[in-house]
Amino acid sequence: MLVEDLKDFRQLLAAQLRNRHLEVIEFEDGLQAKRFLSTERPSVVLLDMNLPLLDGVELLKWMRGEDIQATVIMISGSEDELDRVLCLELGADDFLVKPFSARELLARIRAVQRRRQVGLQPGNPSSKALTTEKDNQAATTRQIRAGRLMLDTERHRVELDGQLLELTTIEFRLLHCFMSQPQRVFSRAQLLDAAWGRDYVGYEQAVNNHILRLRRKIGDSVEAPLHIQTVKGVGYRFEP
Repeated sequence: MLVEDLKDFRQLLAAQLRNRHLEVIEFEDGLQAKRFLSTERPSVVLLDMNLPLLDGVELLKWMRGEDIQATVIMISGSEDELDRVLCLELGADDFLVKPFSARELLARIRAVQRRRQVGLQPGNPSSKALTTEKDNQAATTRQIRAGRLMLDTERHRVELDGQLLELTTIEFRLLHCFMSQPQRVFSRAQLLDAAWGRDYVGYEQAVNNHILRLRRKIGDSVEAPLHIQTVKGVGYRFEP
C-alpha cells in the first residue's frame, strides 16, 4: 500500500515495485487510505508524512491505535531527526528520506519483516549480543515483575500498580530489555539494536529521548530515577 500525494513520484515508485513482482495499491491522500484500512489489511504500508486531508503522522497514530499490525515505513522529504524520532515513537517500523531507490526500499522492507518473523526483541535467541541461555528461558515467562511494574509479554501489556500504561512499541521493547535482564548495563548502541533491530541505522540520541519518556510513564523521577538509572559514560541499567 503506497500513500503519497506527489503523483509522479508515486507512480514511478509503484511501477518499480510492480516490476519486482509486488502487488501495489496507491492512494493520494490520508483519508482515502484510512477508509481502505478500515476493512483491508495490507502487509506493508509506505506512508508519506505530509498528506492532504489526513496527514501521515495522524494516520500512523490511528493505525497503531486500531492495532493494525502492518509493516509501516514512513517516507518524507525532510531530514529532520525529530521527524524520524516522532514517527518511530508512534510505531513506524522504519523511516526513509526522499529520494531513495526501489532497491533500498525493498532492502528496508525485508529487514523489517525479518525482525518481525524472528521476533528480534530483547530476550529473543536471535539477538545474541543481548541474551544468554538463562535469559532465553526467562523470556518464555509470560509476566515479569519489578516493584510496582508488571510486564506481560504475551499480551504486550505493562501495568503500574495495576493500572495499564500506554507505551509505544519502542518503549515496550526497551522496558522488556531492562526488566528481563535487571542490573545489566546496556550501552545506547545495544538498546538501539534491541528496540529497532540490528538492520536499523539510527541515532543513539533517539534512545535518550525514549528513555526520558519511558521514565515518566513508569513513574521514575527524571532527576533521581529509581528503576532506569544512567551509568555515566556507558549507558543505562534497570534496578528492580
